Amino acid sequence: MPVSSGSTDGLSGHILIVGFGVTGANLARTARRCDIPYAVLDVNAAIVRDALSAGEPIHYGDASQEPILRLVHADRARAIVVVIDDPAGARRVVELARRFAPDAFILVRSRYLREVETLLALGADEVIADELEVSIEVFSRVLARMLVPRDDIKRLIAEVRGGWRQMARSLSPESTAVSDLRVAVPHLTTHSLRLAEQSPLVGHTIASCGLRAEHNVTILAITRSGEPITHPHGHTRLLAGDILFVIGPEAWDPLSVR
Repeated sequence: MPVSSGSTDGLSGHILIVGFGVTGANLARTARRCDIPYAVLDVNAAIVRDALSAGEPIHYGDASQEPILRLVHADRARAIVVVIDDPAGARRVVELARRFAPDAFILVRSRYLREVETLLALGADEVIADELEVSIEVFSRVLARMLVPRDDIKRLIAEVRGGWRQMARSLSPESTAVSDLRVAVPHLTTHSLRLAEQSPLVGHTIASCGLRAEHNVTILAITRSGEPITHPHGHTRLLAGDILFVIGPEAWDPLSVR
């Protein structure tokens, strides 16, 4: 059934969303708000028709089929997000997507923790298990009700996520990607923050802003007015509206300086 939103010739550096349920629709909505290009695939004809009528760049097709991935230029996608309620189908999609798009960041939503190992082995960079996230939401709300300090709850959440991530990665040593830096460099991760007008960093240069000296955080790149500044120099001045991409301690909170 050939249902499509039209030409895909201009797609590049986009997010490919496989599945247009609640999670896929929310990802599409936020990508649109952030002016990030995206394309959607779904095998439910009714969902595709409704989304088409709403102006979504959606296509009817099975993402486990190479011609469908070629249609939406999956090989040029920056990220491929698989959010379908079909474990076997998700495995097929991840295996083909990794071969078709070796450089893309592949994230999968799964229902159960037991599915994570296989998805990582097939080439997923990250797997978010509903089972884990629901458990975190439950204990964090209960602890908050019991007046446990917010910082303690955040620390416990990080420990639970970090412990599971390291265990899952150890089960799939063949899977390596940029996202593995958290394992290769313990306690460090990447963050991004947008500088508001009132940010204390605005007006400073990278060298004088104090991020490295006071927070042990290093600026890797800057996006300014939609244009990337890669490998910025120490004398680069920070402006309101800049989006900083940094690496620093996992526990560091970008809200503390922006």
